[in-house]
Amino acid sequence: MTTLERSSAESRTGGTYTPNTQLTTVLDNLRLSNKGLARLMWKVSREDGGEPVSPDGSTIARYKSGQHQPSVRSCQVMVKVLEQLTGHPVSPADIGYSEQELSLATFAYDRHDLSGVFFPSRLTFAGVCIWCQHRGCTSERCNQRHLASRWLVCPTCDGAGIGCDCTFGMVMATPAATTAPRLKVVSR
Repeated sequence: MTTLERSSAESRTGGTYTPNTQLTTVLDNLRLSNKGLARLMWKVSREDGGEPVSPDGSTIARYKSGQHQPSVRSCQVMVKVLEQLTGHPVSPADIGYSEQELSLATFAYDRHDLSGVFFPSRLTFAGVCIWCQHRGCTSERCNQRHLASRWLVCPTCDGAGIGCDCTFGMVMATPAATTAPRLKVVSR
């Protein structure tokens, strides 16, 4: 768990919250309301190709009061908004959060490359394992194979998973080291 993703319980000391005075000062200097920052974060997150964030004024107030800490993505968007408003680089440390890697993940730019981020369910809707084809499989080996595999959006059906031999709209990009090509292809 990263510093920015700590739960609100970890950001408290002795039952009280530690206010984020740096974020409050930056927003006050820009004369930007909580709702204004939230609105800009919503807009920028939808324009930059990454995962959309939907904060509201109350969320920003909780960030300022220290009750909550933003996710890495929310902090990333907040930094981007503040950079646009100030016209100069802003770091997470400038707004009261520890410095960390905030480069956008690969999937933010290439929607087909979801490796290491998303993968289909190990069990089908009928409860059959995609690795061993047994109903209700609880095998640790299948779990490990599934977690070690990397997946891409199927280029044939573009993720629809209809009329295609993909797995729930995804195809395996990098098989796990222990993966034997035993996936059963079911034709309709």
